Amino acid sequence: MNYSICLDPTTVNNFNVANLSPNGFSIYTNLDFTTPLQTGITYDQLFLSPLGTCPYIIDLPQGVTQVIVIDNCNPNATFSNLFSFVIPNCCYAILNIPETPISICGQNGCNLSFDTFSTSTIGKIVAGTLSSTCGTVTDYTIGWYKDGDYSAPEFISGFGNAFLPYQYPHPLTGQQAVPCLGGNWEGIIHDIAIGGIAYSSIAGTANGIPIPFESCFDTVVVDFLTCANGSDPLEQYSHYIDFDSQAVGASPSPVSLTYVLGASTKYFAYYFNSYTVPDELEIKWISGNPSATSNPSLYSQPIYLEKLQLGPGQMVPLTGLPGGGNDNTFNGSYSNVNNIWPKTLSTSHISRVLSFTSLETSSNPSLPDRLEITVTPNTTNNNTKFAFRAKCLTAFDCSDCYFENWPNNLPKIKKITINKDYSPCSKGQNLKVLLSTGSCNPTATEWNKWMPHNPSYSYINSNASLIKTYNPSPNGLNYIPQTPIAYVYLSAITTCNEQLVYGGGTTCGPSSTGNITITKTPSQIKIQCTLTSDYDFFKNKLILLTPHLGFQGVNCDANTTYEGYFKYIQFRYPQQGSNINCGDNSIIKILNFHLNDYFNIQYNPNSKTITIPVTPMVNCYNPSVTTCDSCYAATSAVVATYNASINLSSNFTTTVGAKYYYPFAVRKVTKGTPLVYTSSYCTYPFKYSALYNHYEWYNSHTIPFISSSTSPTGWTNLPSLGAFIPCSHKTGSYPVTFRGSEGLSYSGHTSQIEVVFPHLSSSFNYAFGPGNSYSTNDFLLYSHLNLNVTGGLLNNNLHPLQPQTVCPTGSLIYSYLGGVATVYNPFYFLGGVAPTLNIDP
Repeated sequence: MNYSICLDPTTVNNFNVANLSPNGFSIYTNLDFTTPLQTGITYDQLFLSPLGTCPYIIDLPQGVTQVIVIDNCNPNATFSNLFSFVIPNCCYAILNIPETPISICGQNGCNLSFDTFSTSTIGKIVAGTLSSTCGTVTDYTIGWYKDGDYSAPEFISGFGNAFLPYQYPHPLTGQQAVPCLGGNWEGIIHDIAIGGIAYSSIAGTANGIPIPFESCFDTVVVDFLTCANGSDPLEQYSHYIDFDSQAVGASPSPVSLTYVLGASTKYFAYYFNSYTVPDELEIKWISGNPSATSNPSLYSQPIYLEKLQLGPGQMVPLTGLPGGGNDNTFNGSYSNVNNIWPKTLSTSHISRVLSFTSLETSSNPSLPDRLEITVTPNTTNNNTKFAFRAKCLTAFDCSDCYFENWPNNLPKIKKITINKDYSPCSKGQNLKVLLSTGSCNPTATEWNKWMPHNPSYSYINSNASLIKTYNPSPNGLNYIPQTPIAYVYLSAITTCNEQLVYGGGTTCGPSSTGNITITKTPSQIKIQCTLTSDYDFFKNKLILLTPHLGFQGVNCDANTTYEGYFKYIQFRYPQQGSNINCGDNSIIKILNFHLNDYFNIQYNPNSKTITIPVTPMVNCYNPSVTTCDSCYAATSAVVATYNASINLSSNFTTTVGAKYYYPFAVRKVTKGTPLVYTSSYCTYPFKYSALYNHYEWYNSHTIPFISSSTSPTGWTNLPSLGAFIPCSHKTGSYPVTFRGSEGLSYSGHTSQIEVVFPHLSSSFNYAFGPGNSYSTNDFLLYSHLNLNVTGGLLNNNLHPLQPQTVCPTGSLIYSYLGGVATVYNPFYFLGGVAPTLNIDP
């Protein structure tokens, strides 16, 4: 049977490892004190940390009841029995072996088995829920060991709360299947409870009935991720890892994947989503054949290509991003990229394409280069999950017919439409243009295949994208659909809308070790805390609301103001297991109370209780005598939703102080009347009237770096190995370059159109005076090419859509005045001819 040996030197007075002989240790058993069972065992295999890496596993014959482990300081010594074994000058230990541990594994035991188990996988371990024929399995922990190294498990999985802690809960299936490095993996039971009886191996902590330190399950052969295997339900990528697992009694441990590259791989596209709780992604290049490179010393160590902390829940400033965050000196050169790693970004996901073109790659198929990809889940919040996608690329075609030879390949105007709304309360008109793609076929280009589009518009296809960019025009169609340039109101319409005033969000606040109980009845909300710090947190957050509340409209009567009485507060808290912190798997619970209730909140610091009264709303809005007023209907909807929410009852307790950083949000109803135009109207150039493209520098450039003990930050950049996807026409001649929230960005605007309505009236088609044919149909189009090209870095807020007083600012390309259409510049029109007009009568 297998037996594990771990010696503790702290139990021996004046123990000194320097006094051990160079001959190593020998092991004898009570079956034979003359011939050692094993010899030459080094001390670091037998002792506990920090002296060694035990356990040392030895296969003992049947019938062994005692084991003697002795330093071989006297190689000629033999022993006839145990009592003559004591040699004063030799270090030794006598270990009593319990009766042969019972086997609970196979047919002679308890037939332990998983309901789902995969012995051959790609990049993950799949093992379901454990069952037994000896009784119900209520709790267990399993250590997972790799490639025969039993010194310590790579991670521990488990079920139940009897044997805490463990990193990942069973079943290890679906989103809970644990990503891991390639190799041979064995699952060995540490502790298990079957039918109320606890069993423990030498690695367990429960001191249950002894069981062998051996695997009850088949070896799991985990294959590396490669450029040829894997699958992704979105099909754009080759590999898809969607991991959702909550540690129990411990922080989630990092998970690692090995991605073996092909000899022709030049680029690596990945997508990483940390959801709400920030997680860290690390990608290291491991050379397959360092001795064949020009710098074996460099290539013998991991070369990092990525170290990024991502998550909108970060309460820290952006750091390290080129041209963004605290890096305001970036000039576009790799040598000027700071060495702050990890980079941090307050967004939930990122898409990048890493370039290997500057690295010396292995041409030996038996010694392939590889990437080691590690995701470190949030170390302070065990309620976290992440998604990772990846794909090898042998080339990257950047051609894009819209941006090649700019601006000669601009989409051309084919059709212009004016739509009119004749309804009494929506009277207005809307000018649209239809832009032809001409000879451009963007769906056939690699650039448009991999580039994403603005989520509010259609995609070229249903696939995810490999570089984060924005491109709002659905280019896969033959024509870019008619796009509204400006809706012009010709009659007054009073409307009301509910909106957020302050607070809200799902950023997790500080956790604690205290209980927070939230009790809701139809008449009140009670927040009960066991810790003063939690009580003070909620009290201070409530006090911060005061400047955003106002005091108008406390009473509901005919003179009330809609922004006062219809103002209310949302209390938001995360709900999940009582011992699980706020995070990616939380359910957002929302409780409402009225503005009036805020001024009647009771704070009790002695009991650490906050009691919030809850009162209903009535709709006291006095509708306008005009027919064009939608506010009564809008306020009625708000009142009905609010009153339905306050009638609910609930009770929830968190034992870890789970809460949101902004637990309270103020909401109100706003009333507005759009401006009415009865003379002239013009707009800023509207970027969505034509093709627009934008992407971040960091998403397409690769900045290798290495770990460094001499650098103050711990990292040294390798600017000579910097590389990018081969899109110099994108990075060199885009019309606009600016700094956005995510650093230096490139932005291309093929064309932007400004519209002017010079003669507006509340009566459509009205002629201004005898013989004057001016009407509301009249309009002019102005084009802006190379807008805002300054050669420098611009702000992100380039193109607001609203009327302006200084108008127009571009070049006149078309007019429709008095029923006469005139083309001033055929360059902008399909075939160089006047576009088709479609104007409502």
